[in-house]
Amino acid sequence: MHRKVAVAMAAVLALGVASCGGSDPLTKAEFTKQANAVCVKARARIERMKGAGGEIAALMQKGVAYERAKADGIRALDAPDELKAAITEYTHAITARGAYFEKASRRKKADFGVEFTEATTREDELAKSLGLRKCQENPGRG
Repeated sequence: MHRKVAVAMAAVLALGVASCGGSDPLTKAEFTKQANAVCVKARARIERMKGAGGEIAALMQKGVAYERAKADGIRALDAPDELKAAITEYTHAITARGAYFEKASRRKKADFGVEFTEATTREDELAKSLGLRKCQENPGRG
């Protein structure tokens, strides 16, 4: 059930962001502003999600949904050419981190270990390098 909600939310968010764009790529400043808005919207939607199936499982499903919404929304933006490689790397990092949430939700425990910490650090470093300050503010971390 949570998976269907997460996929639907990501699709709606991506369509909403994509419909705002024109035919020309965004400038770096426009991309940064819109990508930060994607993260703020994703975070707000996820924080409103109701949990089910146990506290840890519900929290992990929120993590999965948040990461998908961020990645899909950012991919939907018409980024400037000079940022495309960095954005691809960033969205891959988001997806990798989301996979840890997915795995933890099935195990119903949140012991991620070093790999998760490294994935989180990498995602945050890439967000910072792109100027995506709002994308560094993950649910449950501030």
